[in-house]
Amino acid sequence: MKFLEETDLQKVKETALAYLHLPIHETPMSPAIVSHPFTNSGFYSYKDKETNEFKNGLLEEGNEFYTKFIDNFTMFINRSEDASEIYCLLNPPYRLGFIKYIREYLSIKDFSEIFADAWTDMENPNMCKDLTKHQMVLYFKACDKSLIMTEEELKVIEDLPDIVEVYRGITDYNKKYVKALSWTLSKKTAEWFADRFSSKGIIYKALIPKEHILAYFNGRNEKEIVLDPKYLQNIEIYKDLSK
Repeated sequence: MKFLEETDLQKVKETALAYLHLPIHETPMSPAIVSHPFTNSGFYSYKDKETNEFKNGLLEEGNEFYTKFIDNFTMFINRSEDASEIYCLLNPPYRLGFIKYIREYLSIKDFSEIFADAWTDMENPNMCKDLTKHQMVLYFKACDKSLIMTEEELKVIEDLPDIVEVYRGITDYNKKYVKALSWTLSKKTAEWFADRFSSKGIIYKALIPKEHILAYFNGRNEKEIVLDPKYLQNIEIYKDLSK
């Protein structure tokens, strides 16, 4: 995977502006909650320069609130001084997909830092519809490991045995994603994920050769092991919380 020596910020901005003009999609909780790269609310508020008062209204294509929304985010994007500043404007569910379309315009430094942040910040990145598991594995392999992990996290990987025991907690919500990239070294963490919202899910145990571990993140004390699921071995149920 090739990267530019220096990020082409103008191309990143052009991609972000294209994202900005995507339609606002309704959700079961619309208009309060909508789906869009730059907002999750169907309402918008702006300060009227003439009256110095705030105006609030429904975001509908073509109305004054939609126009202000587009104008303001266009300004934010164009004023951004680096790719990460633009990336931070997006809603987390759209960030991994955005990286897919700006990857060719990024330096390895920007790519590594932005991709790692998107992975750790997104709820259920393994269920991302914009990237396949194979693509996510390739992205992790392309990252500069010293930029996505702390020295302590790198040391954890270094000290692991050749064959590592990992755990994954799932519920009915993500039961199709057993062979995913995200596992953990912690049985306690896996149990927490299996019993989120009192779900009474299943904890799986598996083995992974150390050479196929892609990253280790512990920023949220989850002891997350990111791995290439193609090389998982001996996957079995460790504990069924429903029993």
